[in-house]
Amino acid sequence: MDEIRKLVLESDIIIESFPLYFFGMPSKMKAFMDRMINFVSEYRAVNGDEATGRFLHEMRYPELMKKKLILVSACGYEETVDCYDAVIDQFDKICGHDNYTRIFVPQGGMLAEKTFENKIARYMVKFEEAGKEFAKNGKLTKETEEKLSIPMLGHNTFAQAINLNWDEPGVGPYGKVVK
Repeated sequence: MDEIRKLVLESDIIIESFPLYFFGMPSKMKAFMDRMINFVSEYRAVNGDEATGRFLHEMRYPELMKKKLILVSACGYEETVDCYDAVIDQFDKICGHDNYTRIFVPQGGMLAEKTFENKIARYMVKFEEAGKEFAKNGKLTKETEEKLSIPMLGHNTFAQAINLNWDEPGVGPYGKVVK
C-alpha cells in the first residue's frame, strides 16, 4: 500500500475501474478504498454538511484536490439507472459531489462476447471520443457521461441473451455452453 499511496500522490489522474457486484464495488476494491483513509483528516464536519454534499473529511494533502479521479465500472444489468446509487453516494461523501468523473457501463458482459463483435466495435467509438474529450477538457460533460451509459443492446435482444443462462441448464451467460 505504501507504493500505491506514493503513486497516487505522484499521479495527475487516478482511474479506479471495477465491475459492479450486487450494487457495490468488489471486496478487494473496497479494501483498497479503506486503506486510503490516511489521505483524509479526522472528521470535522458541521451539522447539515451531509445534505449539502460537502466532505465528511477534509483531504490531508491539498494536492489531492487537484487530481482528476475517474470511476469506470461495468455492470451486468440492462441499464445503469439506480444500479450505482450506493457507489455514487460513497464517492460523493469521499470526494464531494461532482468532483470526479463517472463512466458507468450497462451490459458489461456483452463486451466479451464474440457474437456481438461488430456492435461492440461501434459501441467503443463512444469511449474513444470520451477519452479525447477528457484529454482536451480535463472532464466529461454530463451529456457524454449519459451517452456512455446508453445500453449496447435493445431490451428484447438483451433479455433474450441474458435469460439463456436462467432458462437452459448447461448454458451460461449470453448463451455460452457451460461444460
